[in-house]
Amino acid sequence: MALEGTLTRYRMAEILFEVARRERTGILTVQGQDDIVAISFLKGRIVAADALNRTVEDGLRDVLVEREWITLEEFSALASEHQAGGGRVLDLVVERGYLGRDRMLDALREQTYRLLLEVFAWRGGDYKFYGGDEVYSEEGLEPLSVSEALVRAAREMGSDGPLIGRVPSPDTVYQRGSSGSVSPPSESDLSIAEKSVLGAVDGHRTVAEIAEEAGGDPHETTHLLHRLEQVGLIRIRVAGGSVARAPIDWGQSEERSAALPEPVASGARSSSKSILARRLAAVFPGVMPWLSGVAAGLFAVFLLAVLVVEPMRFLYPFPWERGELKAAVDSRGRGLLLKLDGAIRAFQLVEGRPPGSLLELEEAGLVKADDFWDPTTGRRLVLSSGETSFSVLEMDGGSGDSMWGTGSFTGDFLLEPAFYDRPSLGDRPPLVLLD
Repeated sequence: MALEGTLTRYRMAEILFEVARRERTGILTVQGQDDIVAISFLKGRIVAADALNRTVEDGLRDVLVEREWITLEEFSALASEHQAGGGRVLDLVVERGYLGRDRMLDALREQTYRLLLEVFAWRGGDYKFYGGDEVYSEEGLEPLSVSEALVRAAREMGSDGPLIGRVPSPDTVYQRGSSGSVSPPSESDLSIAEKSVLGAVDGHRTVAEIAEEAGGDPHETTHLLHRLEQVGLIRIRVAGGSVARAPIDWGQSEERSAALPEPVASGARSSSKSILARRLAAVFPGVMPWLSGVAAGLFAVFLLAVLVVEPMRFLYPFPWERGELKAAVDSRGRGLLLKLDGAIRAFQLVEGRPPGSLLELEEAGLVKADDFWDPTTGRRLVLSSGETSFSVLEMDGGSGDSMWGTGSFTGDFLLEPAFYDRPSLGDRPPLVLLD
């Protein structure tokens, strides 16, 4: 299945992880508003990154000068020599003895990561993966794992990073179980690496200790633990016990009810405001019209924000209309759930397996990118599917998540494996019914 679509928040991480999980070889092109970046993969690991409006030499220069391995003047002189006589600047830097081959390869690897960091900051654009048998890779270069790129970027960029929630620190301790009312996937659906990391979670060992025991790339262990936390199989251990977040009930959230407008208080408060307004008008007669204009502008901005974030509030703004507001919110949420349910069943019917993520549903043309978000809270939705059922979880950007909706293939003879998993007929010819 081709990887192609439109970028939204957190989408880039899903795309990279999907390429890494499938161990694909090829080039992923990402087109943003001002640039196009091509990311080369060799068996699921990143070996190069190039930009249309920024050469590799430009990125390499920044790394070398920042690390004080060469001066800007020296690099500029070598670049001029390169233009006159051909060859590559990076080869000239090594040939002239400014640094060894190992350092140059390390600088190239860092240049690739920094270009990815720029792409992670994009909030829009298009992407497409072109598979192939071979891609160019600098000889001797250590490939950059997707996990390392995502974990490093998430720690450097914070809440603006490519991953949902916070990446665990090396001293974080996990324990089994969800932090909320989550229906986690079956452990049989996990990859071998995920099962291995999950088996090391015992409520005592830190992330660093689990990574050391697993060997290999510690970023990959950290990334896998983060993913297991997001789907509800593990949670961060809190001293003195852990606190589970209550499930979110469509349209009945206390936070949402508390945010509804209340009647304006009268009496002493309003009269005190009137006295203050009269005194300001007396002392600053020319300021009051200006303050009124500013207040009107701020109120207009507030109304626009409400219209964008919670459009239902415009339809039912009064406290006595909470029942109607709740019904409207319920209707929007259930409508999206029905759409996702139909898309998941259609995918299962065509592909013969449940989708691994909402991204696969979009690639199949069954849903759009806007369907990845709760229409009432704006929170990210993720899919957790098993052989006979699926769950849609709502992420809150932290360590907790909540059940948003569920579905089951049980009883559906077109989808449930129990209905169509039958022993092979062997050499016996099939029975054909003719009308």
